[in-house]
Amino acid sequence: MKRTRGIVLLPLLALAGTSLAARPRNDRAQELAKKIDAALAVEWQKEGVTPAAPATDLELLRRMTLDLLGTIPSLEEIRAFEAEPDATRREALPSRLLADPRFQAAMAERLARITVGPGRKPDDLFYRRRRYVEWLRDQVARHRPWDELVREIVAAEGITVDGPTNFVAAFDGDPVRLAGRTARAFLGIRLDCAQCHDHPFADWKQKDFEGLAAFFARTRRQGPLVRELPTGDYEIEDRKEGRLRLVGPDVPFAPEALTRTGKRRDALGRWLTDAKNPLFARAIANRIWAWLMGRGFIEPTDSIDEGKPRYPAVLALLEEELRANRFDLEELVRAIVSTRAYALSSRGPDSLVGTFAVAGLKPLHADQLASTLWQATSLTTEDDNRILPVRLARADQTSKFIARHGADPDAEVPDDETLLERLLLMNGHLVHERIKHDNPFGVTGRLLLLSPSDEKLVETAFLIALTRRPSSTELEHFTARLKTDRKLAAEDLLWALLNSSELAWNH
Repeated sequence: MKRTRGIVLLPLLALAGTSLAARPRNDRAQELAKKIDAALAVEWQKEGVTPAAPATDLELLRRMTLDLLGTIPSLEEIRAFEAEPDATRREALPSRLLADPRFQAAMAERLARITVGPGRKPDDLFYRRRRYVEWLRDQVARHRPWDELVREIVAAEGITVDGPTNFVAAFDGDPVRLAGRTARAFLGIRLDCAQCHDHPFADWKQKDFEGLAAFFARTRRQGPLVRELPTGDYEIEDRKEGRLRLVGPDVPFAPEALTRTGKRRDALGRWLTDAKNPLFARAIANRIWAWLMGRGFIEPTDSIDEGKPRYPAVLALLEEELRANRFDLEELVRAIVSTRAYALSSRGPDSLVGTFAVAGLKPLHADQLASTLWQATSLTTEDDNRILPVRLARADQTSKFIARHGADPDAEVPDDETLLERLLLMNGHLVHERIKHDNPFGVTGRLLLLSPSDEKLVETAFLIALTRRPSSTELEHFTARLKTDRKLAAEDLLWALLNSSELAWNH
């Protein structure tokens, strides 16, 4: 599907919780948000760019909830948000969402996508991605700095059920694969393109990749155990000379930041996160911005060495703040979603694309879409406060949806809508079972029972599915349909909303 500005919407007429107590506002994040907006304003003035109008309150609520919690807001959360004073509800929203345990889970999944990456294998006896994500979730909850996490991930030893060792286990301890993923995940560069020959587009040489791979030459994954041997070298077959040659650990740049004491992977972790390393802060700052704003200052986010950043002064602000604030990713997220730029409307001319003067359109990841469908067919907040049978049913149905979706669940940026996704929405088990009007515990039955009028039923259906109220035309159309066969019309209404592209995109 071609992306267009504004809400991406299939014509609907053609288709038949209480908020948690917010933590105190972080003044440092608010100050950074102001600096970002001021720097963007300077760039927009240079380019003669007029930014889009602000998003509505409910548009911002949906956007930020999807970004930070991985799902849409529930009817309870919409009501609680609208009950807050007009003057403060938008300003208080980031703190409320960041305090929600679902943020920790969503952030852990995002960090897993960055570190383990696409193409990962499913859990088996020795590789436990689930335990890795659980470990990351715990680290996010403890507010551990990104640089500390990276050092532990890169150098972890022990059994894979412990969590961080699954980074090595995901690549079977292979030095070549580990070196390639390390460069992409933590430096934002495709150094693996220089694995067999010098990089065709960047300055990386084959020896740069070999030196990085040598840091993992002593790493062994033996069953569920990851350990580093005291001796051993990285061996390369030299076809010209017909023999093996040994390669010692080395870094592709900033050699002054490398200390060769201790174990090799410990030294690599220290080098990656050293202040003298120019790419470490830039890579994660660019990724966080791309996650929240729809595109990075440099695209793709794992090739930041191959292009000049759009608005380098703004990117430099984020890098500087990360270093000064001990790589606190949560506070960087807080600052970005507190900016004026983040809260702009997605409606605007194509000429604004890439300027961050209009909100980016972002297709939902498969897990976001599955969670959204489950939440959109419930009148209560679908979080870990639900009773165990409900949580188990949700986990079962959403995991089956993700498996059938066909998209790479670990891709940092999902593809646009596909035919398979559209067919899954139109005919899939999750949608049909959740909206059947003859299910006394389903959303359709509850809407029919609890709505005092047809108008209120239509309004509530739009709120739970699209986080907005219907237009006058939509309201007139669907209330008229409800006067024919109320039960079937209510089911058709929900089916139409769940199958709209408006639901499948963050905008």
